[in-house]
Amino acid sequence: MLRAVWLLLCVGLVPAAVLAQTTPPNEDPRIIVVPVPSDGQPDAGPPVATPPPPVPPPEPIVEPPQPPAPAPPPPADVPAKPQSLEPQVPIDPNLDPASIQQPPSAMLGGHPREGSFLSGPGSVVFLAHHTIMGSAGLLATQMVPRIARHVNEKSLAPSCPLPSSCYDPTGPDARVAYLVGGLVGAGVGFATAAFWQFYNWMSVNTATFGIVNSLVGALFGIGMANAITTDATAISYTGLIGALGGAWITAIVGGGDMPMNKGLLITSGAAWAAIYTALILGIVASTGGNVDLRGGFDAIMIMPAIGATALAIAGLKFHPSSAQILRADFFGAGVGLAVWIISELLVPGGFFASQGIGAFKSAIPYVLAGVGAAGTKVIVSLLWADTVNAPVPATAFNYYYRDPELDRPYSRVWW
Repeated sequence: MLRAVWLLLCVGLVPAAVLAQTTPPNEDPRIIVVPVPSDGQPDAGPPVATPPPPVPPPEPIVEPPQPPAPAPPPPADVPAKPQSLEPQVPIDPNLDPASIQQPPSAMLGGHPREGSFLSGPGSVVFLAHHTIMGSAGLLATQMVPRIARHVNEKSLAPSCPLPSSCYDPTGPDARVAYLVGGLVGAGVGFATAAFWQFYNWMSVNTATFGIVNSLVGALFGIGMANAITTDATAISYTGLIGALGGAWITAIVGGGDMPMNKGLLITSGAAWAAIYTALILGIVASTGGNVDLRGGFDAIMIMPAIGATALAIAGLKFHPSSAQILRADFFGAGVGLAVWIISELLVPGGFFASQGIGAFKSAIPYVLAGVGAAGTKVIVSLLWADTVNAPVPATAFNYYYRDPELDRPYSRVWW
């Protein structure tokens, strides 16, 4: 039975399988395309255009960060500002701020202070000058009158019968006066100079020219007093006042930063005033004029202060350089001295031609010396350009540096 069934199935299934694998001759073959993942292009058929990339979205607008919210106010029982522990000083509503004294600053006159006590590079010279000047000046007021008195008494009585009959300038009282005068003068001079230089900047130029002008002032005071009186006490005190006046006028009027050319101009005026005064006295004496020796020395001592004052006033208008002043002084003095010596050798009536007795009877050497010195100073001052001799700057820094005397705009030689 089973065999019959299996046989029937085999007979029926074999023709069916043959029929299924058989292709009818009149049908076209079919192509089946299986899609494969790729870059967007199909394996067959016309190319397909790639769509444009999408537009990126706009960047979001970032707002600036907002400041943090203010802190909440402190509680009512806590003060917002702690009370200062410093003592509260009552303020006067009528107080003038300008009357309040300010402490000394680290800057004085546009310059940095040199130290806690010394204000500038010339402070040491300034202090030493005023200390020595005060000590020597006050010592002279005690010593000169005593020496003059001793000389007068010795001239009246050359041989003193008793030691007590002639004044002794070295006695105990005199030595105490010398000691007290020197110490008090030094103390006062140092104290005043220290106070001034502490609050005012002091340069080396001002301190140096203060020494020169104090000598000029002392000569002026001695000459003026000696022309009026013969009292040694008055003459010594007048000399001290003149020295103090010359030193302090330089410090106050000239300022702590006195220019070199201004100081040289004033000193040159004092020196040439004394030289021309001596030449004029020589002319007057050689022509038969009555010249008192004491009066001549008084004139020579008085005139330097007048010459210095005149050129100090002229310095407000004229501004010669230091090189011009020194060049005029050296050339003028050299030529004047050479002309005077040659004239005394050759001119009849001169010192060497007269051979001692009757010398200096001719005014020609004095006139020629004065004219030669003055002409030389004018020539070397007006016909000499300092800017031609200026050295070539060696570095970039020197290229931008301008000397206040040599590199000024040229209009005149002296101003």
